[in-house]
Amino acid sequence: MPQKNSDVKELGLGRKIRTIREAKKLSIENVAEKASLAPILLSQIESETVTPPVATLLKLARALDSHIGDFFVDAGPHKRYEVVRGGEHKKVSRKPTPEKSPLSYSYEALAYRLTERHMEPFLAEFDIDIQEDVPPVSHTGEEFVYLLNGELEFHVEDEIVRLTQGDSLYFDSSLPHAFVGRGNTKPRAIVVVYPES
Repeated sequence: MPQKNSDVKELGLGRKIRTIREAKKLSIENVAEKASLAPILLSQIESETVTPPVATLLKLARALDSHIGDFFVDAGPHKRYEVVRGGEHKKVSRKPTPEKSPLSYSYEALAYRLTERHMEPFLAEFDIDIQEDVPPVSHTGEEFVYLLNGELEFHVEDEIVRLTQGDSLYFDSSLPHAFVGRGNTKPRAIVVVYPES
């Protein structure tokens, strides 16, 4: 499947978040507080020096009274369906940094142009060579994961659940959770997030 391999700067995620924030006349501190983020982290996201995980994008969308899809595409015509061709996927890659990074995977937005949708589908690829601990994340809503290939650990509460090719998982995403890739090949999964509005 052909993929458009875009990085954060190419997508302009930070620029779009900043544009929406400024259009609503909100300060970094105000949005960071609403999203339960440190202002310095939001500043780094807006300047595109930090790659935000999906959970952080969901929190920012909620804090900005916006939609996560607004971060991936400029405004276009309103439609009730959407086809995203293989080469049009918007990919956000993990950016290795010397300090601890909360992002242990790369993800592609699979339905980013359609407005007024309730689900957020992604294709995720999990790293298997992460040296640091992967901190848990949480956000409102529910999440569904279907593992296409590889092995994946789902860390939740005091449990570690091992997933292999063909396994699926559905969970309350307000539970602090983390995913860790295992095995010899990077696991890939379809991840569908249903954020509560």
